[in-house]
Amino acid sequence: MLNSKACCISLYLLATCHPLSAQAEDWQWIPELSVNHRNLSYSAGLTNVSAQLTSADFGMTLTHGRLYLDTSFETDISSSSETAGLAFGRKDATFSLGYGLSDSISAFAGYKYGNTRIELSSDPSVAIRLTGKGPFIGAGAGWQIPQRGLLFFSAAYARLDTRYQDNSVDDSSGKASGTSLSLGWRGRLTERWNYELMLIRHDYYHENFSSLSLSINENIVSFNAGFSYMF
Repeated sequence: MLNSKACCISLYLLATCHPLSAQAEDWQWIPELSVNHRNLSYSAGLTNVSAQLTSADFGMTLTHGRLYLDTSFETDISSSSETAGLAFGRKDATFSLGYGLSDSISAFAGYKYGNTRIELSSDPSVAIRLTGKGPFIGAGAGWQIPQRGLLFFSAAYARLDTRYQDNSVDDSSGKASGTSLSLGWRGRLTERWNYELMLIRHDYYHENFSSLSLSINENIVSFNAGFSYMF
């Protein structure tokens, strides 16, 4: 998800710890787990299909002062297609590096991988595979509400190498550009346990395929609810 969670964690730590304090300067490992509800829409030419996906997101963030590293992996648990006869799946993975420019602004860059599959429910061998991977950059801002939590926003842009496969096209390479916008809230449950609620919108535009005349649009809107623990 293009580093939205790690950006939030960094801003939360900077907002709640003085940057020169011992706590802010210590290395901190922060594992995260969230359950996400995603609406995925796919359009190519005259084809417009969509599905509701429930997914699990596993992540780990390492922070030190204003610097943070993050990795995450998200995969679907279940899906409910809005188009009869189709089954959907989506997997995402990201790695990123970020830095808190101030106590309320953070910048980040990284690398992401995403794969969408659409197949016939009656015959999974009849399927579309669309994979994108490449770098992204972004920034976020957070506003600390005393004794309550952190309200945050982030935006990112990705430029991806894309591969498309189906039963008639073995492997067609192309390019994709994508944007990610997120709005969320992070609060504290205990001294080390935190919760997070987040709304994210991803838009990807795939084009310039080597053996495919169509361009492809993907839109993913996700609501995430998760927990993290600070070691």
